[in-house]
Amino acid sequence: MNESDSLEKVKGDIESIGFNRVEAGIFQAIVDAHAKIIEKMMTLSGQGAMRFDQVGEVLQKCADTYYAEDSAGKHRIDNLW
Repeated sequence: MNESDSLEKVKGDIESIGFNRVEAGIFQAIVDAHAKIIEKMMTLSGQGAMRFDQVGEVLQKCADTYYAEDSAGKHRIDNLW
């Protein structure tokens, strides 16, 4: 499991801790605030998962470019001394 998958799992876990007005019982005042927090956390964890994938793709591209450039320049240092 990579970090992106972990954040997607967190998103599902966050969704599962939400509750409605019936479940809140006498604590009705916190339902709206709680719902907003749950929604925000789900949005942020989803965005985080997407960003992890994007960062991974960029890092892979950089590593591939580095390797290609290193391989291309290798012939210049072979048998240098």
